[in-house]
Amino acid sequence: MTLLFFLLYFIGLSLPGLAAHRLLNLRTDQFISVIAISYSIFTINFVGSNYLGITPNKLLIALALALVVSLGILLNRNKPRIISYKDYCVPVLGLSLISLVYQFTVGPFNEVPADLYSHLERYQFALKNIKSDSLGPSLHPSELLLQGSGVFYHLLACINFIAPVSTIELVNIIDFSNRTIFLIASYFFTRSIFKENPNRASIASVATLFVFLHFGISIFAYSRYYTLAPTMLNMVLYMFGILSVLHIFNNKLSLNSVGHYLVIGLVVICAAAIHVQEAMYILVMTACLAACAAIASVHKRIRFPIVATRQVWVIAATALLGFGFAYFYSSQNMARAPNAHWRLWDFGPGVWPLPQLTVLNLGKEFAQVITLWGALVYLLFLLNIKRYKDNLFVIAAMFSPVFTILNPFFVDLFLRHYNSTTLWRLCYLIPIHMVAADLFLHYVKQVRSTQGLKRALYAVPIVSLTLLLTPYKNTWGGWHFSRTPSLTKSDRSLSAYGYKDLLDFLDTIESQKTILTDPMTGYMVSGMTKHYSPRRKFFRDHKFIHFSFNDYSDNPLDRHSGKLLIVNSRPASNSRVGELSNHWQKEQWLTSRYYYPIELLEHIKKRDEKFKLRWSQNEVSVYEIR
Repeated sequence: MTLLFFLLYFIGLSLPGLAAHRLLNLRTDQFISVIAISYSIFTINFVGSNYLGITPNKLLIALALALVVSLGILLNRNKPRIISYKDYCVPVLGLSLISLVYQFTVGPFNEVPADLYSHLERYQFALKNIKSDSLGPSLHPSELLLQGSGVFYHLLACINFIAPVSTIELVNIIDFSNRTIFLIASYFFTRSIFKENPNRASIASVATLFVFLHFGISIFAYSRYYTLAPTMLNMVLYMFGILSVLHIFNNKLSLNSVGHYLVIGLVVICAAAIHVQEAMYILVMTACLAACAAIASVHKRIRFPIVATRQVWVIAATALLGFGFAYFYSSQNMARAPNAHWRLWDFGPGVWPLPQLTVLNLGKEFAQVITLWGALVYLLFLLNIKRYKDNLFVIAAMFSPVFTILNPFFVDLFLRHYNSTTLWRLCYLIPIHMVAADLFLHYVKQVRSTQGLKRALYAVPIVSLTLLLTPYKNTWGGWHFSRTPSLTKSDRSLSAYGYKDLLDFLDTIESQKTILTDPMTGYMVSGMTKHYSPRRKFFRDHKFIHFSFNDYSDNPLDRHSGKLLIVNSRPASNSRVGELSNHWQKEQWLTSRYYYPIELLEHIKKRDEKFKLRWSQNEVSVYEIR
C-alpha cells in the first residue's frame, strides 16, 4: 500500500497538470506548471464538492474521471512537446535520487513538539471526515477560499482512503515527496529567472543547494521542517504565478496572454484556498514587479527588457488603486491588531491619512531568515547591482522589503487584517539564494581568470559564503544562524519513533478515544493516531484536562469514564534543537514526568478495578478509566 499511496500522490500531482499544460500551450516552466495546475484542479474539485455537500466517493469518482480525461488528452496530442533529457530528466532524476538518499539516511524532522504534529492532527481530522462520508463541515465560500477547508490535509486523507498507510509511513512518503518537489521547483524557477544567462543550469543547481542549506528561519530549514505543512506545495503555485506574470510582461496582449490572466487568477484563488499566505505572495510580488517595471519605463538609466509596457502600466495602476482603496477602507473600518512590540519598530503615531510609523523589527525574525550569510549576499548584490539591470524579478524581489515590511502603509494595512506574527514571512520573497548562487559562480570565474591580489580579493566572497553556512554559532536574537541542527537526524528518544510501540498499540483500538496524558505525549498521540488528547501545545491551550493532583480522596478522575490515561515515565533527554532555537524548552520532555505525581500512581494502583491496565512497556502504561 505504501507504493500505491506514493504512486497516487505522484499521479494526482502530475497527470492533470501535464494535460492542461499541453492543451493550453503554456509557456511557463513545464515542471512548475504541471504541479501547480494539478494541485489547483484538485483544489477546485474539493472546494466545490465541499460547498455543494458532495460525498467523498463522488469526489473520488470525479477525480478519477479527470485523470482518465487527462490521459486521453496526452495520448491524442498529435505533436507532443519533446522534453530535453538534459534540461529536465537530469535535474529531476538527480535531485530525486539525492533526496531519496537523504530520506533513508536522515529521515523526517519529527522531534516533539515540532509543527509536524499539529499538521498531522489536522490530517487525522480530515481522515475522520472522509471515513465518515464527509468532506468536512459546511463552510461559507469566504471560509472555503481562505484555507478554511483544509485542502492539503484532505488531499492526503483522500489518498489514504484508497491506499491506507500508517501515519509513520505517510510522514516518510510526504516528507520525501514534498521536499523533492519543492527543491526541483526551486531549480526550475531559478533557471527560468536566469533564462538569458548561459550558466543558468549551474546557477539553478547552486541556488537549489543554498535553498536546502539556508532557506528557513532560526535553525529550522524550510525544506525539512515544513514538509507536511500546506505552505510547501503552495510555494509551487507562487512560483507558477510569478512566472506567468513575467510572461505577460514580456508578451503583447493576445489570446494566449488572456489565457495566462485567467490561469493566474485561478491559481491565486486556489492558493488562497490551500494556504492564503502564498496567494498574498503572488499579489504582493506582482505589484512589486509592476512598480519596478513602470519606474524603469520612465527612467533613462534602467531598461528592463519588457515588451508589454502598456500591460505593465495597467497592472501597476490597478495594484496602486487596489492598495489605496484597501488601505483607506481598512483604516476607517478596521482596528489594528495588538502589536507584539518586540516584532515591530514603532517610530511614532500617524496623522490620518498617514499611518502610524511602524515597520518590521529587522533585528528579530528578519535577522533569523536573512542571517549574516544573507546580509553578505545583500552587500555583494548592491556592489554588483548593474549585473542585474536586465533581471526584473531579481531587482523587484531584492527590494521587496522597501514595498512591504519597511513600508508603514503596507504594515498598517497588514496589521488591520492580521497580526504581526506572520508579517516577517514576507522575508521569504527575497531571492538571496538565487543571487548568492549567481555571485558565487561569478567570483569563482574571476578567481580562475585572475592572478595575484585580485585573485585573493575575489576569493574572499567565495570563502565567506561557504563559512557562513557552517554551524559555527547559533544564538536567539543574533544574526548568525545555521539550519544544520534541523537538517541532521532527529533524536529518536524525542520523536514519535521513540514511542512506536505505544503508537502501534493505540492503532489497534478501533474506536476513537479521548486521552488524558501530559501535553508532550498528548501532542504526539493526537497527530500520530486517530485518538485525541486535549492538551496545550507550548502550554497555551485552555482545553487541557488536568489529571494530576495532590489529593485523590474524592476520586476526581471518575468523571472521565471511558477515556484512556497514559502514564509516560520513559527516560528522555534534553533537546538540542529546543536549546538552540528557544522555540520550545530544551527539557520539555524531561518535565513531562512531573505530570505523574506519586499520589496519582498510588491512586491507580489502589483502584485497579477503576483503572484497567490495557498496555504497558518500557515505562509507558495505558489505562482505561471504567
